[in-house]
Amino acid sequence: MVHRSRILLIALALALTLGSFGLSAIATGIPPGSIVSSPGAIGDVNSVVDRVPEGAPVIVSLGDSFISGEGGRWRGNVWVGSSYPKADALGPSAYWDTDTGESITGCHRAKGAAIHLPGEIAVNLACSGAIAATRWAGRQYKPGLDWGTTDSITGARLPGQLTLLDRLARRASVRLVVLSVGGNDMRFPEIVRTCIVAFAKPWPVASRCRRNAPVRRRLSDANLAAVGAKVQTAIERVHATMQAAGYANGQWSTIVQTYPRVIAEKNRYPETYSGRFYSGGCPFYDADVRWIDSRIAVLAGAITTAAQRAAATSGQPVQVMDLTHVFAGRELCAQGARHVDRIPIGQIVAKAERVSMVRAFSPFTTDESLHPNHLGQQALQACLAAAWVGGTARSGRCDAPDDWGRVDASGLPRVRFVTAD
Repeated sequence: MVHRSRILLIALALALTLGSFGLSAIATGIPPGSIVSSPGAIGDVNSVVDRVPEGAPVIVSLGDSFISGEGGRWRGNVWVGSSYPKADALGPSAYWDTDTGESITGCHRAKGAAIHLPGEIAVNLACSGAIAATRWAGRQYKPGLDWGTTDSITGARLPGQLTLLDRLARRASVRLVVLSVGGNDMRFPEIVRTCIVAFAKPWPVASRCRRNAPVRRRLSDANLAAVGAKVQTAIERVHATMQAAGYANGQWSTIVQTYPRVIAEKNRYPETYSGRFYSGGCPFYDADVRWIDSRIAVLAGAITTAAQRAAATSGQPVQVMDLTHVFAGRELCAQGARHVDRIPIGQIVAKAERVSMVRAFSPFTTDESLHPNHLGQQALQACLAAAWVGGTARSGRCDAPDDWGRVDASGLPRVRFVTAD
């Protein structure tokens, strides 16, 4: 008999998948691709663009949750749920991109997202849960790296991220476009779900997600190459949008980022249910984590190849920012990291994890799980600042700082940026 707590963990895994990837349409019986009207789900989507002063130089982010700022409300993880105020960096309005709420519910464009570099006018057009194509995830609209879709009920045209980019490019002066895409096209949240369920299964039916046939297919060389092709198309669409808005090649810069490792390979908790689920919020087997990391490295190669090919076909240079090791030593459940309610306030910057734990209790959400938290967003911001120097973009690898406790004048960690040869 499966223990009740294990059933709850499996339910959490399912919720994580449904929430992050938008498969709730299946759970609610809504046909995939249907347009569902939901009061307040979509506000004034153009407001994030129209508030930018005309002619102003701007930098902009496009893509998915790893650049929108998902998880960015929280400054580390807590051991006890009631201690959440100690980790609450931005409060309930963390993901508002208007004065009264989200312009698109669920996009979770965090106020502390990496695109918000000091001294720059930043516009965050990314959306948590986005893939290369616009879609509806249950009752949430997810603009993709395209020009949107038509509401089959109202007939209204709903913009994609490139629709908004075009509007911005014609209103302001876009200097930099930063892009993160591919993880949801790979169906990474489903892979996470499978791994959590595998961890929750008791002996003698225990399993490892790396041996799961659907997971292996999604992380196969062939599928990752297919994801790379979608990334290439997305980059080419970005370039076509900018060119159609009157920008010449080289007049602006493009940076594409890869995905960071989020779970520690050297875990501070034993491979037990109580250790990794109840205590750590990292219910994964070490061997599964190592195998997934090896496949994410293949995805990083596919993204790099996509960037090179898109640059060749469009004539617009593309820089690649490799984020693989940016959280090293402060990944979820890393040996040297700690929960923020177990250490003095003065040690939070030095010792807190940079990735949100798997959790479902309020005020946390399942969507935030395994995403860079507020401190993680600051590390990503430091990487972007290193890749975008004096108005010039450059490719390189952004590694974790030697000392997480040291920050620069802007309060950002001193990451190590190694330029590409």
